[in-house]
Amino acid sequence: MMTRNHDRHIEFSVSGENFSTEGLRPKKITGLQNGFVDFVAAIVKHEHPEIDLTEDGAFGFTSGDPTTLVTRLKSPHVEVMHAWRRAGHAIETGDFSYLPPRAEDQLREIVGFNHRHNTETRFWENNGARNLLAVVNQNTEVTMPATITGTTTLYGELLRIGGDAPPRARIRFLDGFTKSCAVCSRELAREMARRLYETIGVRGRGKWDVKNMRLREFYIEGLTEYRQTSITSAIESLREVTEEHYQSIEDIDAFVADLRGREPENE
Repeated sequence: MMTRNHDRHIEFSVSGENFSTEGLRPKKITGLQNGFVDFVAAIVKHEHPEIDLTEDGAFGFTSGDPTTLVTRLKSPHVEVMHAWRRAGHAIETGDFSYLPPRAEDQLREIVGFNHRHNTETRFWENNGARNLLAVVNQNTEVTMPATITGTTTLYGELLRIGGDAPPRARIRFLDGFTKSCAVCSRELAREMARRLYETIGVRGRGKWDVKNMRLREFYIEGLTEYRQTSITSAIESLREVTEEHYQSIEDIDAFVADLRGREPENE
């Protein structure tokens, strides 16, 4: 369930020693603002595919000061603020592995604007008072970690499924790591939706950070036949499969001891 929040907003401010919005064409200003919205929207949608900031209550406006271009975005969803703080931390630490590809591209565009106009862009959170989260200037380097790719099967609890182009599934994997993963088709997404809040097995293509082997991306191409079940049911199923192989064994204790290479224990 999405959490409503009407008081907070996030903010971008662009300024520089000789910068003036009066020297920019309106189309350039609009394009930069749209880039800011796309940057935030990509981050939020990566974690929460049901939230689309371009259609869901976000808005922006500029300040009247020609020496500073200020764009403020407000959304009723507190998830936006949570994702925004993590993005600010990623920028400040230089660890961009958190950012989805679309956000990476928009951040490079922001860096390019700073380079061309000798400016810096400040990223703010406003919760009654402005809190500076990160600064991007013309010298900021958006470098992504080395990665490896491959196909594999992963298991985890399906927490959420939805969105479009492509659909996305949010899964808490068995190691406790939670990730939003693209799904190859609507048909597969509908099949997965019937397994909501169950532990499922998904097949697909993944991308991992070479340094820490953290999963960066996963593209789900299919479901396994795995079904979560109780220990009792699992043992019963195992008994049904193996029972016929042990029917001819008269002394099961001696048989097991022989497998282990030792004499059976005497009672």
